[in-house]
This record gives sequence, C-alpha cells and structure tokens, in this order.
Amino acid sequence: MALSTPSIEMVLDLVENRIDSLHVQDINDLRELKELEYTRRELRSMLGQRRNPHQSAQVIPLFPATASTGR
Repeated sequence: MALSTPSIEMVLDLVENRIDSLHVQDINDLRELKELEYTRRELRSMLGQRRNPHQSAQVIPLFPATASTGR
C-alpha cells in the first residue's frame, strides 16, 4: 500500500510531535525514542528530505530591530 505525500507529511508531523513530547525516564522510553527517530528518518527518505525541514524556514521577527541606545 502506497501513501500519498500529504499522508506521509501528516504521519511525519505526528512522529515529530511525539519525539518532542517524549520524556525519557527509563529504558522503555529510550527504546521508543530510538524507534521514533528511525521512523522519522524513514519517512523523510520517503519524501526525499534528507535534511532538516526547519533549516529552510524563514524567520520573521515579531518586533523590528531597533538601534542601540548606548546605555
């Protein structure tokens, strides 16, 4: 069964959210983290994304930079 690109992206988002929320407290958590990281690599390779997708994100400042007042 083949997955569409949007489906792979959705599953990848879910896996990354789980990785971000996982707090490793014992060996079972560590095993789960390793499995999730492997799954993330596999999904990224399915999408052809071998780099971190956040590297190309544009950063938009909330507040414009102001000149230093020299305090």
